[in-house]
Amino acid sequence: MIRELAVCVFLVSAVSAITEQQCNAMPSHVKFDCPNGDVPCIFARYVCDGVKDCSDGYDENQDAGSHCTEAKQLENCQNDYISKSLPYFQCGDKMCIGAEQKCDGTTDCLDGSDEASC
Repeated sequence: MIRELAVCVFLVSAVSAITEQQCNAMPSHVKFDCPNGDVPCIFARYVCDGVKDCSDGYDENQDAGSHCTEAKQLENCQNDYISKSLPYFQCGDKMCIGAEQKCDGTTDCLDGSDEASC
């Protein structure tokens, strides 16, 4: 189980992180710069999605700036669940997760609301 989880984490990181050379060649509207750490930037669609893709978690930090806003979280819900007619749960902080992740014994929402009142 741990090995499978490590493989999944690696695959997610490999998909979302790009090299500095790729980063420099990309238009600014499709990338998000990570100011610290070993990841120069990530694809903009991974900002505020509940997964820390920048090595310091800057892409998920609502206090660091306006990039992780309620509007961005609602946009992610729309793109990931609503437009595909998939059941979802909206966390107290407006992030969305799959409905099957609510009350499954694992905290998926950054604010823990998916495991509250279960």
